[in-house]
Amino acid sequence: GERRPACMRAFRKLHSLLRSSSVRQFAIAAHTAPPVPALAVAARARPGASRGGAWGSWVDSARFHTAAAASPSPLGALARRVRALRVSPGLERHPARHLRAASTRVATRTRAASRDPQVADEGSIIQPPSPSAPHRGGAAYEPDDGVYGSSHKRPMGKSRSGDPFVTQGLGSRAYLRVIGLGTDTDGAEAAPSVLLFTDAKRYTFNVGEGFQRFAVEHGVNVRRLSHVFLTRVCGRTAGGLVGMLLTVADDTYAANGEKFDQLDESDKETKAPPTLHVHGPPRTERLMSAVDALVGGRGVRTVRRPFPLMPSQMQTGESKSKSRGWMPALDDGVVTVTPVVVAPNPIGPLGPLNASSVPPPAKRAKGTFGAFTFGADASVLAEEAESACYHVQLCGMPGKFDPVKAEALGVPRGKMRGQLVRGEDVTLDDGRVVKSSDVVGEAQRGARFIVVDCPTSAHLRELSDSKSPAGAALAKLAEGDGTPEGAEKIGDLACVVHLAPADVASSEEYRRWMETCEAFKNSGPNGKSGPAVRHLLVNQRETKGAPVFRSAAKVNARLHLVDPTCFPEPARGRAEDVAEFEAAVKEATERARRVTTGTNDAFAANVFAGINGASYTLWPKHKVGLDLTNAPAQETNEAMRADLDRAALEGSVAAAEAARIAKIAGNGADADAELDVPPGLAAMNEGDAEIIFLGTGSSAPAKYRNVTGIVVDQKDKGSVFVDTGEGTLGQLVRCVGVDAADDIVRRLKCVWISHIHADHHVGLPTILARRRALLGSNCSGADPVTVVGPKDLRRFLNAYNAVEPLHARFVDCRATLEAEWTRGKEEKDGEGVVGTTNAPNSSSVGGLSNTPGSSSFDWGDSLSHVRDACAALGLRRMVSTPVVHCAHAFALTLESEATCAETGEGWKLVYSGDTRPCSNVTDAARGATVLVHEATFEDGMEEDAIKKRHSTVGEAVKVGNDAGAYRTVLTHFSQRYPKVPAFKGGQRVGVAFDLMRLDFKTGLPRVPSFLEAARSLFPEEEDAETPAKESAP
Repeated sequence: GERRPACMRAFRKLHSLLRSSSVRQFAIAAHTAPPVPALAVAARARPGASRGGAWGSWVDSARFHTAAAASPSPLGALARRVRALRVSPGLERHPARHLRAASTRVATRTRAASRDPQVADEGSIIQPPSPSAPHRGGAAYEPDDGVYGSSHKRPMGKSRSGDPFVTQGLGSRAYLRVIGLGTDTDGAEAAPSVLLFTDAKRYTFNVGEGFQRFAVEHGVNVRRLSHVFLTRVCGRTAGGLVGMLLTVADDTYAANGEKFDQLDESDKETKAPPTLHVHGPPRTERLMSAVDALVGGRGVRTVRRPFPLMPSQMQTGESKSKSRGWMPALDDGVVTVTPVVVAPNPIGPLGPLNASSVPPPAKRAKGTFGAFTFGADASVLAEEAESACYHVQLCGMPGKFDPVKAEALGVPRGKMRGQLVRGEDVTLDDGRVVKSSDVVGEAQRGARFIVVDCPTSAHLRELSDSKSPAGAALAKLAEGDGTPEGAEKIGDLACVVHLAPADVASSEEYRRWMETCEAFKNSGPNGKSGPAVRHLLVNQRETKGAPVFRSAAKVNARLHLVDPTCFPEPARGRAEDVAEFEAAVKEATERARRVTTGTNDAFAANVFAGINGASYTLWPKHKVGLDLTNAPAQETNEAMRADLDRAALEGSVAAAEAARIAKIAGNGADADAELDVPPGLAAMNEGDAEIIFLGTGSSAPAKYRNVTGIVVDQKDKGSVFVDTGEGTLGQLVRCVGVDAADDIVRRLKCVWISHIHADHHVGLPTILARRRALLGSNCSGADPVTVVGPKDLRRFLNAYNAVEPLHARFVDCRATLEAEWTRGKEEKDGEGVVGTTNAPNSSSVGGLSNTPGSSSFDWGDSLSHVRDACAALGLRRMVSTPVVHCAHAFALTLESEATCAETGEGWKLVYSGDTRPCSNVTDAARGATVLVHEATFEDGMEEDAIKKRHSTVGEAVKVGNDAGAYRTVLTHFSQRYPKVPAFKGGQRVGVAFDLMRLDFKTGLPRVPSFLEAARSLFPEEEDAETPAKESAP
């Protein structure tokens, strides 16, 4: 009687507070109020609070009275629960929703306690924390319990009857989907990913380059991802993380037409995007430091959750004495994820693997702005160091309430039935006790699965050895270890997803381990075998190298009819290739239907290819199994262009080419008239140099176009990468094949980056890491790659170099301005030093100054390294030119040595980068052999182009005509349109497509002749790119 009014006043206060505002920060205080401690909840605004910090970083003011913390009453239980909520991202985004639900449940228990005090003592919401449990702020590892996360409806625990209680967080379905990134490129740029879908949450294992492009094509909503688990800490598994985070941040505000950078400071705090937790081995801390160098302050909230290498480092006190092995990295009421780290060598690329702290960044001497070299020798490649396997246990489902039985037992409708559903026994008015088990069916245990990444044979030996730490930990998980209730909670193992590369997964040793590993088997009653376990092998050999991005492959297959040399045929598109793939899918589908149940002895019948897009249903229970219905159907190249008239396309190109040749000598007064072939170009031979367009889209990867990436390749000299957006290396492999791509990367002499926006350089670490891996033991004797880029790029590369050595040398773009080349030439000729206005913090860079000025500044040895790269590439100069876009944005000019002996001329390439039309680009492109100019917006969208500092198609064409460039090639198109943009004039203009190869001698002169034929491939009704809807099996 005395307790109830005090409790209800506290709850009314709580509800009033939560309804009044969107609470993002709060403190809990308890004061004594005999005979029951009351709960006071207060919200306080804290200006300038960081979006990137965890809840524990600002709930330091939370205070619980000893009596409240120890009280067995529902109120004390609520206090303990709210204290634990400081790590719940679901509560942080929707505090009112979750705390209202919590308080309602506690109010129900309070009312029950007023009638029967024993109910409160026996059915408390949560048990008091163990005195031996480590504090969240301490050094000891503690998993995220996910208490009352966005998918939680009930807490974990036991019912009064003692049966294990299960949450309802799983929802109506749960399934895995295979994302076979890298399976069509021999794993050059990415490792495969596995997505876990539930009604409320999404989880992913690995986020390789191309992840968000796959998501766009298949309608996967990346904004709903809450946790990322890395099987390795390297570019192959995390190369798509930066792009995905930026996409999530921008998409969060896109519905209101907002960008995070344009929000007010107050709105940035209240409109923060969803939180993403990143889990992985200790080096994950270093990886996220590099990621934050790009996405920090962009409205992206990330939480780093590295786990240690050994189970002993995860435990303290009582838990350590029990020797239970690994603790979960995540237990949010939907899934329990437990890692097993496989470390055959305790030494990683940059020292001990267990060193989670980020090394201090290398620094240059004060006042020195010369070239900066990073990339120490590494004893082990990053992708071959430690790997992590993950054991995932889904939460169970409560038993079904039987209203017929309840009616027969005389249970009235209303509160009592609700109590029975929640696992509570009730007493009827006539004194009879009805148990929950009388009217509620038996709870069903959730399924579980294992993700295994075994990159080398050394990792395999570590895993297959039952006495090794990894082997022993894997065996413990099969016994129910690593879950809060142990064997009492563990369900049947449904499947094992193997991400090992083809050379490892196809070995006899690996197959034998798959068949004999006890962790991959289910045990039934009386020592008999349990349900069969399915194995999904995700690698190029198993998937037959089928294209991952089918929409882009179809575009390339159709463009091949326009010109077979400039538009190479997609690989694995022959009739025999598709027949092999279809036969494998058909056989696997029939086998999956046939082997719905079985024993562990039927091993061969339960090994399947992890085909890209394949699903594995984990819930509901009657649908558990492999589902290939949503796997993309494979088509031959001929089928993808069956509707095209080959003869008409070839005739269109031939007619355009004949007209072009006829105009060479005429109409010289027309500014857009065809020009004579420049002498430097005419003197070249086929194969001397070519431009390969690897990405021609803007902002983010999409179905038809990847983000910006260009290669200028000279087979007998070397190669230059010009901007390297996400997925650039994979695009190179798709264009020229694995062997030829590796050859280009080995011969890489220089990389030039136009500006700091992520869609122009996120793919760079993967390229540098690939080159270092290809050089192997010869890396120490090879010259570092010269990377020329904006000043902020050095910070990102320096941070990433703590993850895996890149073996590169950074040079600021400002050290390669025209004025620096002029000064360098005069110094070489003994004419003295000419100063420049382009000092490190000079505003003249943003003001487009590109001429010698009045003040002097010395960039040290920067230009000498660029000269060395130019000498190796047969170039006279590599000049950066300031443009109008963002701070420190530049255009590029490459001038070759003489190719024509008579005139002394060579070829000249100018790349605009992202920019508004400006005189600097026009001046740089005068007499250019080819101008590659961005054309983000279509004509008529000038207002948007001015606002975002980009160019329209017509403006880009005009720049090329004003400069008198022999050829202007447009690129960097809006991702909304796969078609060829319409524009007036342009007899010397071409349009770039992904994977287009332009040989200077044979392809460049002909590129305008492709326009009309290419336009006919894209009918008007295909203008808007509509993302696919997310489908479920």
